[in-house]
Parts: sequence; structure tokens; C-alpha cells
Amino acid sequence: MYHKPLKIIAVLTFILTASLNNNALGDDDIIRIKGSDTLANVAHEWGRIYSEKNPGTTVHVSGGGSGNGIAALINGHVEIASTSRKLRKREKLLIQKKFDSKPYAMRVGLDSVSIFVNNNNPLNG
Repeated sequence: MYHKPLKIIAVLTFILTASLNNNALGDDDIIRIKGSDTLANVAHEWGRIYSEKNPGTTVHVSGGGSGNGIAALINGHVEIASTSRKLRKREKLLIQKKFDSKPYAMRVGLDSVSIFVNNNNPLNG
């Protein structure tokens, strides 16, 4: 008996707002990214490369979860939120109200988990 693999896929995105162009914190040389722990390592590497190509610019990356990153963006503590889920309707509205522009979500990858079961395993479903 053949079982199809189960795939759990998370869409990994960065949520950008007008604050990236008009840094609400007043530190033109610092970009703050917070959110998805899934994206923290890759965001850190991208930040390192960005800083190398843009001398004088520092990129601070921290995890804490998608919800924390989105909340930090809404509260003006970061310029970019990374998330492994879609924005909720309420979050979109709060971001639009805070920055007077719609959030822009940029898909940067897919994360997945595949589960394979041996054909000799007596699973029924």
C-alpha cells in the first residue's frame, strides 16, 4: 500500500511598510527585522550581506515569532516583520492605519515537513 507524503508548508514572508523608506525611529543607518524564528538565520545572513554592500548600515535581526514581529512593526519598533504565516485581516488594517499605506508582503521561501511511512507499517489512515 502506498501512502502519499504529508507536506506541511509555511509561507515565509517579509512584511514591508512605508516605514522602511521613512524610518520612524530616526536611525537612518539601522534596519530592524523581527519575527519568525524560521526566518531568523536567513534574515541575519541577508542583513550581513546588505550591510557589507551598504557601508554604515546595520541590520539587527531578532526572532520571537511571527506575531511578535508583526506587533513590533505595528508599534513602530521595527522596519520589517518576518512571518511564517499570512497577515490576519486585523493586522493588515492596523498596519495600514499606522503607516497610511497597505503592507507589502514579499514571499521569500517555503518551508515544509514531509512525513513518509514504511509500506510495512499497518496504518489505516
